[in-house]
Amino acid sequence: MLSRGDTHASIRLDTDPDRARRKLKTLDREFQKELAKVIRPPRVAYIVTGHGERTTTPRENDPPGLRDLKEMLTFLNYKVEMLGLKEGLSERVPEDATVVIVAGPRSPFLEAELQALDDYVKGGGSLLLLLDPEKERDLEIDPLLETLGITFSDAVLANERQHIRFTRGKKDRAFLFTNQISRHDSTNVLRKLGLRGLVLCYLCGSIEKRAELPPVKAGGPDVQLTVRSMSGTWADLDGDFEFDPETEKKATYALTAAIELPSGDPEQPAGRAIVAADADIVSDLILRKSPGNQQWLADALHWLEREVELSGEVAAVEDVPVLHTQEQDKAWFYGTILGVPLLILVFGFFVSGIRRKRRGSE
Repeated sequence: MLSRGDTHASIRLDTDPDRARRKLKTLDREFQKELAKVIRPPRVAYIVTGHGERTTTPRENDPPGLRDLKEMLTFLNYKVEMLGLKEGLSERVPEDATVVIVAGPRSPFLEAELQALDDYVKGGGSLLLLLDPEKERDLEIDPLLETLGITFSDAVLANERQHIRFTRGKKDRAFLFTNQISRHDSTNVLRKLGLRGLVLCYLCGSIEKRAELPPVKAGGPDVQLTVRSMSGTWADLDGDFEFDPETEKKATYALTAAIELPSGDPEQPAGRAIVAADADIVSDLILRKSPGNQQWLADALHWLEREVELSGEVAAVEDVPVLHTQEQDKAWFYGTILGVPLLILVFGFFVSGIRRKRRGSE
């Protein structure tokens, strides 16, 4: 039993050994879920709709949805609501919003909607903005990006060596992973996970700081680029997933940013935003399968809410398929064709040696 004031939570274990054993597999995760209910009041996360964004109820031909994101938000004690024109986005963001999530818009916002989001973050709100290179037409969100002090490039990033084997085709080169995590409160726990904290993204763009930003002391945004691609990554300008040295450049690219907008009012909190150059970073394609992405999201939400002290390692979801990097595939392949036969060979020598000793003693 967990208690704090009038809030109580408990975890029940079955007396049947088999059922109890199954429960123990997820006990750490269940404990974190119940603990969140006790130490944090319920929060409200609004997911913006109406512009082709990823959805918690995707249809057959839609891009990967946000079912797992909704599940994780619920796990972290959020109530999840939708926010679009019907819910009043063209007027303002609801006052009870803890965080507003924009995940992969594919068509433009109305000017009034953009203004509402701009006013929200300038007024001390928390925004999780996930952009996608794949869109139907220009999103016309430059005014919001200008407020945040960043630019977004929709050229898809690719890497010949550092990528996930997914379809085993050239397009896999755009299924990136990285452990290039900057030191920042929004990546507080993620940085400590090492190889367990790989962040994955698929068909992602890139982010840059805007040139000639005003200083933070003069009221400019504090922009920190927090997750970068591995070295050897290039922006695939022609979409063929092949590196062209004449027109493309290998480098590291910023995938996410943490942004704080200084408040001119000492009684008003600074607005905060986390921006990612890929909506799949939290989509059903990746989130459940990647502990690193789960941790990135949890750390980001804690930072957005100014609750970094509550950050901790997210308990992994059990029984999920494993995504392999190219290097892991190589290790598995060579371990199979070389390591196992070598082990058998060594074992054979060992057995032969014993037999020879026995013959000699006879």
